[in-house]
Amino acid sequence: MAFRILAFMDRVKALSNPRSTGEALHGDTLGMIWKYQVGDWHLVVSIKDTVLPIEVIEIDHRSTVYR
Repeated sequence: MAFRILAFMDRVKALSNPRSTGEALHGDTLGMIWKYQVGDWHLVVSIKDTVLPIEVIEIDHRSTVYR
């Protein structure tokens, strides 16, 4: 699974806009956090346009990632 996640992140990294895939989390404070789904795994990321393209916050199974 790690290879699949790394391959996915390589594809996202090549995009001119990493927000063109995935979706924002809901809520006032969570709206700045983005999620991508790779199979049964969700990647919760923070996209900072001026510092680092994407910072991975957490990778976990979709049944437990938001607890």
